[in-house]
Amino acid sequence: MAGEPGEGFTMRNANVRMTIGAVGLCALALGAGQARAGGGDEGGYGKPAEEQAPSGAAPMGASSGSQSAEARAAGKAATDQYAAEVLGTLHQDNQNEIQMGKLAQDKGQSSAVKEFGAMLVRDHSEADQKVTAYAASKNIPLERSEAVQKEAEEGRKMADQLGTVEGAAFDRTFAAMMVQDHQKAVDLVTTARGKVTDPELKALLGELNPVLKRHLNAAKKLSTSRSTASEEPLPSSPTQGRRPVSH
Repeated sequence: MAGEPGEGFTMRNANVRMTIGAVGLCALALGAGQARAGGGDEGGYGKPAEEQAPSGAAPMGASSGSQSAEARAAGKAATDQYAAEVLGTLHQDNQNEIQMGKLAQDKGQSSAVKEFGAMLVRDHSEADQKVTAYAASKNIPLERSEAVQKEAEEGRKMADQLGTVEGAAFDRTFAAMMVQDHQKAVDLVTTARGKVTDPELKALLGELNPVLKRHLNAAKKLSTSRSTASEEPLPSSPTQGRRPVSH
């Protein structure tokens, strides 16, 4: 049965409107998806912070990070320099003590002084092997710094002074020198062990300190023994007034 006039036209218009509405919704959805994928409009809204930054601009925090890196590098350089100076001083001190030990064995009058000299040669030769091996493993040069040169000069002065005395006078002078010299060495190692940061170097200094303390105690006993004690004043030792390496 045919419908009333105009009914078909009305239905067709409704279908057209529905179709247009569906197309519009699809277009809106597509546009929103593109905005999310492409980062929004030309203003850059929705883009990551690094994409929005002007070309050539440094990332936030770059300046402070660079300064921190420079400060760390400067601190490491100072630490390495201190370690090199400590190792260089210990190396030279070992050489001095080996020389003193040989002099004591050659010129010492008492058997106690000769035995002390033999101990110096043995223990400081072993200590120096450890110092030089560590320095080589870390590529640390045993530089001839001012402190190391001063240590070498003091060693020469001690040797020269001991060369001018004989017999009991040699024993007394030698014993007094060993007390002063080993006290300075103990102070140096104790101070350095509290400052260095490398665990291996701390451990090495921890090994050396008991040996130096043992030498110091033996030197004190030697200086007060009957074979070396005397009422005569001793010559001024070149080690008096020496200061341990410090920064």
